[in-house]
Amino acid sequence: MTSERKIAANRANARASTGPQTTRGRTRAARNALRHALSLPVCSIPALLEEVEALAGEIAGPGANAEIQELARRVAEPQIDVRRVRYARHQFLSDTLTGQYYISPHSPDSVPNFGAAFAIQI
Repeated sequence: MTSERKIAANRANARASTGPQTTRGRTRAARNALRHALSLPVCSIPALLEEVEALAGEIAGPGANAEIQELARRVAEPQIDVRRVRYARHQFLSDTLTGQYYISPHSPDSVPNFGAAFAIQI
């Protein structure tokens, strides 16, 4: 059983967590799903639907009956979806790592200089 105190805290948190407050913030949040379209089902995008059908055809093989073709589509759809997620992740990382403000952890600028802290004072 949830205590009254916890219920009150949850309600207070819910009132504070209302999302973006400004028009600019709401506009930006509304475009989040459009950036990579990962929220859309694979079969709602015609180009991906063609890829699903092609992969399903390879999985089912020539001369497969309707039931086998449907099962092959069920296997092909998540495979195409995983590939789409991997591509979006690759694009995100590529864009991030080539950004002008990114400093590689292996660059000389990112390594702290501890020489002064460990210098022997004579």
